[in-house]
Amino acid sequence: MSEANYRTIFNLTNDCIFVLDAETGAVLDANTKACELFGYRQEELCTLSVKDFNFGEAPYTQEEAEYFIGLAAKGEPQLFEWQSRDKQGRQFWVEVNLKEAHIWDRKSVLAIVRDITDRKITEQERVSQVRFLENVDKVDRLIRAAISHEEMTRNVLETVRSIFGCDRAWLLYPADPESPSFRVPMESTHPDYPGAFASNMDIPMDTHSANYYKQALGTDSPLTYRVGSENPVDPVSEKYFKVLSIMLMAIQPKVGKPWMLGMHQCSYARIWTDDEKRLFQEIGHRITHGLSSLLFLRDLRESEKRYRNLFQESADGILAVQPNGEIFDVNPACCTLLGGNREDIVGVNVKEFYWDPSSHDAFIAEILAKGFIRNFTWTVKKRDGSQRMCLVTSSVWKDEQDEIQGYISIVRDRTESKLLEEQLYQSQKMEAVGTLAGGIAHDINNLLQIVLGHADLLILREGTDEKSRQALEAIRSAARNGAELVKRILTFSRKTEAIMKPVNLSDEVRRVRDFLRRTIPRMISIEMALDEQVHVIHADPSQLEQVLLNLAVNAKDAMPEGGRLVFETRNTVITQANYHSHPEAAPGEYVLLTVSDTGQGMERQITDRIFEPFFTTKQPGEGTGLGLSTVFGIVKSHGGHILCNSEPNVGTTFYIYFP
Repeated sequence: MSEANYRTIFNLTNDCIFVLDAETGAVLDANTKACELFGYRQEELCTLSVKDFNFGEAPYTQEEAEYFIGLAAKGEPQLFEWQSRDKQGRQFWVEVNLKEAHIWDRKSVLAIVRDITDRKITEQERVSQVRFLENVDKVDRLIRAAISHEEMTRNVLETVRSIFGCDRAWLLYPADPESPSFRVPMESTHPDYPGAFASNMDIPMDTHSANYYKQALGTDSPLTYRVGSENPVDPVSEKYFKVLSIMLMAIQPKVGKPWMLGMHQCSYARIWTDDEKRLFQEIGHRITHGLSSLLFLRDLRESEKRYRNLFQESADGILAVQPNGEIFDVNPACCTLLGGNREDIVGVNVKEFYWDPSSHDAFIAEILAKGFIRNFTWTVKKRDGSQRMCLVTSSVWKDEQDEIQGYISIVRDRTESKLLEEQLYQSQKMEAVGTLAGGIAHDINNLLQIVLGHADLLILREGTDEKSRQALEAIRSAARNGAELVKRILTFSRKTEAIMKPVNLSDEVRRVRDFLRRTIPRMISIEMALDEQVHVIHADPSQLEQVLLNLAVNAKDAMPEGGRLVFETRNTVITQANYHSHPEAAPGEYVLLTVSDTGQGMERQITDRIFEPFFTTKQPGEGTGLGLSTVFGIVKSHGGHILCNSEPNVGTTFYIYFP
């Protein structure tokens, strides 16, 4: 093949071909592709050497090039990547293949050069992307592992400083230009460059900081500042914290005010690359999401703690029930109300705590219809079988799909207050009855005095025959009986004058006992439990005797088959703690008289009326219905207080408190 043909092939190849002097590296020949790539004419190339194509910075220097050429000249082929430059100074990557050659009877090196710039850029982008993803993954792992925002920010800032090799990584809060001050709640620093975190203080908001915040809040991208540039570092940071270069961006979680993430370079005036800005921006986004979640969880925990404290400490019972009626949570107050421990109550169907199960059905119907219910009356059946009167306020609890998950109820025990209301009502009723009875009794007494006076005059008149005298005696006897009834009514209404003097209640009970033993049937045993140290009270002995006799007679009538009649006396104190059981009695010291029997007992609806005048459960002609009303009047006239507790087939007990 002729030389012309070889020359044609030499110039048509797609790779650059150089013929180099083995000793000096001078270009002896070059093909057309070499001229195109390096930007020289062929005659220009043949005046140059490899030093004119080198990048000039290690490891791409003249010395390195001559070293590779020397190895190739010794018969050791070389293949390597090299950074070159063209006539215009443009830098690009090439792959160089060097081989020994003998051309024109001259020891030479044949260099085949291929442009690999596009491949190198692709590789660098791939490496950069892998590094980007690895670093983002490091941060993600730390965020996912953190259980608090303090732990997350501390660990992430340490990693950010490590990734970027900066001197200080920090977070400040709040990044609000309108705020009077801000703090650096977390930072990671090089030991030589401590930051604001170490001062642990509020930093007053200055003009430069406010300007940073306004700029950062107006963009999603990082902002950079460097001394000596058109975006200089603020004087305060430069002077007091030795900052030469800054990169920062706003962090805007969904909870609370914005934060600011930043990095400082203090050792030199760093120029941040585009790859670094992109990575910093992505890390900032990840921190934003992490902070949103962890701050939300913090607030949720604090809210849960507040409401759990409210739940635990509430004086009212709180009850959570599933749609099937199963209790899944109760607070301590509700446990006390239902009469058990939490472990005994959770899992039990709430219907078991209804005195009347049908009222639970009414409750469910109403709450499902309205979604809530207020002041529903719930008669609770405690685990021990006792009863409590409660008011319930409930609301339905639904999930995000609007499906009913149960209902939450606040349960208020109204047993004592209900009792107080009933006692107050009874007291007011008795007061009204007493006032009415007293007024009527006075009028009747006036009429009876007229009848008695005229009967006496007619009896004393001469000429009255025996038959008329007997009729007048009957009239006078009936009028006197009527006057006695009036006296008892006046006693009930507390309109009679009592003769008060110091009295030992135990002694008065003993005197009455002797009389009762002669009058009470023998199948009724009279028992005494008298305190010898009872306080002296101020009372009318005759009225005390009437109280004891009336109660004893009532007890006798309640025990036709016999039983036990027990009198007890002792000192007692009514305090603020137990005052609710005695709403009509002022707190203080009292002498308590207890009279109890083992008779037939009474229903609740009867005991509510036993102190009313003329109310009686006896057959007509067997009683006036004034015995207990007289007792009530006497006790009240002495400033005392009387209670009755009775159960059918168990017996009745009267509690009388004398001040």
